Amino acid sequence: MIPTSIDGTDITAATIDGTDVQEITVDGDVVFSAGPTLPVAYSNLIAWWPFDSAQYGGSNIDDVTAIIGSSGDDTAYNQTNIGPASYQTSSGVFDINAGSNSGAFDFDGNNDGLLTPQISFSSHTKMLWVNVNSSTGHIFGAQDSPKTEYTQIILGNGFEYRLDDGNISADTILTTSAPQNQYVHLAITYDSASSSNNCEMFKDGVSVGTASKPSGLTFNSQQSTFKFPTQNKNFVTGLADDIRIYDTVLTSSQINQIYQNTQP
Repeated sequence: MIPTSIDGTDITAATIDGTDVQEITVDGDVVFSAGPTLPVAYSNLIAWWPFDSAQYGGSNIDDVTAIIGSSGDDTAYNQTNIGPASYQTSSGVFDINAGSNSGAFDFDGNNDGLLTPQISFSSHTKMLWVNVNSSTGHIFGAQDSPKTEYTQIILGNGFEYRLDDGNISADTILTTSAPQNQYVHLAITYDSASSSNNCEMFKDGVSVGTASKPSGLTFNSQQSTFKFPTQNKNFVTGLADDIRIYDTVLTSSQINQIYQNTQP
């Protein structure tokens, strides 16, 4: 039996000169483990899919915040793999626990997607790494319930941050170039407390612009279904990895830090 205490004192945390200790072993036995390394702004993380179950436990499409705990929302927003998309063990970006060459999902452009249960949020940051080799398709997005708005990134005129009222009209508010056959980090933020310039898009850790949300779109319910792709149509061809949703507007410095820490 592996010991969990020293001289009768339970081991619950450990530091040396203020530096967190990840693991303590005695005669080859692990007596303390700090668990997986946590990502930037973990306390505000609603859901996180690193696609590398061996490092966190669970399956490759599980929301690992439910496994680690103590995040902004520890609900298990585990994804459903439709198609199915193919899991690649060595095609992903840098994982903070697995290191380089981590896992990713490969989408064939025909019927592959990852669907997620409804998630509640208002102000938020959504992000992922994507490596596309098609010129059109839905990358990811959220549809509120009842259906009044889509928030999504699509492949059209480059990567488009698009807001759609779920009926007829659609507004592309920010656009950036979409290089193919290479990983790109995309992040979008929405600040519900601001009345102007409340949307921002980032590519590879750098802002590509801000815009105001069209006044005709409501986003009242704060219930969203996060999907890759956004709908069961317009599928994209390529790879996706390290998808995250935060319940706050991350700073540009935080987004850049995530990009720097995870780039392949």
